[in-house]
Amino acid sequence: MLWTISFVLLSIFTIVIFVLFFIDYKQEKTSHHNPFISFIIPCYNDGHLVRKCIESIYASYDPQRFELIVVNDCSKDDSAEVIQSMQGEYDFTFINLPQNVGKSGALNDASKQAKYDLIAFVDADAEINPCALNDVLDRFETYSRMGAISCPYLPSNMGSFWSYMQDIEYTMLQFVQGSYNVKSALAARGGCLTVRKEAFEEVGGFAPHAITEDMYLAMHMNKYGRKVQQSPCQIKSEVPAGFRIRLKQKIRRCSGAVQAFLSHIPVWIRNPMHVVYTILIHVVSVIGTIALVTRLIVFGELVDVFMYFVNSLSFDKGWNFFVFFYGDDVIHNLLYTSIFALFSLPYVIFAIKNFRQIWKILLLLPYTVIYMSIYSVVGLYSTGLGIYKFFTLKEGERSW
Repeated sequence: MLWTISFVLLSIFTIVIFVLFFIDYKQEKTSHHNPFISFIIPCYNDGHLVRKCIESIYASYDPQRFELIVVNDCSKDDSAEVIQSMQGEYDFTFINLPQNVGKSGALNDASKQAKYDLIAFVDADAEINPCALNDVLDRFETYSRMGAISCPYLPSNMGSFWSYMQDIEYTMLQFVQGSYNVKSALAARGGCLTVRKEAFEEVGGFAPHAITEDMYLAMHMNKYGRKVQQSPCQIKSEVPAGFRIRLKQKIRRCSGAVQAFLSHIPVWIRNPMHVVYTILIHVVSVIGTIALVTRLIVFGELVDVFMYFVNSLSFDKGWNFFVFFYGDDVIHNLLYTSIFALFSLPYVIFAIKNFRQIWKILLLLPYTVIYMSIYSVVGLYSTGLGIYKFFTLKEGERSW
C-alpha cells in the first residue's frame, strides 16, 4: 500500500514539475538593453575563492555598465588582503567591516551604497556566467513587477561523494523551483540573487532574524505583490565536501524554510501550487523512505535465509530451495526498490553534462537509498527546529 501511494504521488509530482518547467522555459521573453547593475559580494573567510568570483563578474558583463562593491565581514583569513590586492587590477569599492555583522547586515549596509536600479548579490564562493546573467536581465525586462530572481547551483568542487549527491539534488531543485515561475516562486537561492532596488527597499531588505535570508526575502517579496523567479541557467558554487558541514547546512536551510513559511502563512495559502508541491515532497519523502527501509530490512532477512540454505545444503540445492520458496519475494523487493529509484533518474541524467560523466548513472541508487533517506530524517528534525526558532527569534535579532 505504501509503495502504491508513493508511486502515484511521485508520478504526479514528476509530470507536473517538468510540464511547468518547460512552459516557463519556452515562454517568450523581452530582450534586455544592457541595464546598469550594482554587484555586491559578501565575503567571510572566502579568501581562496573571492578572486574567481570577482573575475567571473568582469568576464560576464560590460564593466562600463556596472559597479562592484565587495564587503568583507571581518574575515579571519586573508580575505581582506586578497580583495585589496585585486583593486590594482579592477575598479571596485571595498568595504572592510571592523566587526562581524552577519551576511544580512553586511548586504543591507552595502546595498545602501548601490547606485543602480538592479542589485545582484553574488556570494564569494560563486562564479556567474553570461548565460545566467542575460536570462536574469531578460526576465526583469519582461515583468515590471519582478522583485527578485535567483540562479540554481552547479557544484564547482565535485570530487567527494557528498558533492556528487548535491549535484543531483541541485539539478532536481533547478526543475522544481523553476516550475514555480509560472506563478511566482516562494524560494530563492542567495548565491546569485538579483533584486530590483525599489522592491528590496520596499520589503526592508534582508531580515537579520531569518535563518535563510534568501528564502525569507522571496516570501516577503510575494507578500508585497512582487514576482519572484528562478533562472534555469546554473552558476558555479562551492558546496560542502564533507558530511558534517553539509548536514549543518541542510539543517539551516530546512529549518529556515519552516520559519519563512510560518512567518508568511497568507502568502503560502495564496499559492496553492506551492502548497501541493510541498505536501507532495514531504508525504512522498516520508512514505517512500519508510517503505524503502522496510523493503531493505526484508531483503536483508531473505539474504540470511538464503545463507542458511546454502550452509545447510550444497550451493545448488540451497539455491533451488531458496528460489522455490522465496524467489517471488526477492523479485518484488528488487522491483519496488528500482521503481522508487527511477523517479530520481531524470535528475541524474540532467546532471550529466557530457559523455565522460555518463558514469554518474551509478549514483542513482546511492542518491535514492542513502541521500534521500538522510534528507527525510533531517527534514523531520529541521521542521521541529524551525518551529522553535519561529517562536523564539525576534525581528531584528541576528539568527546566525
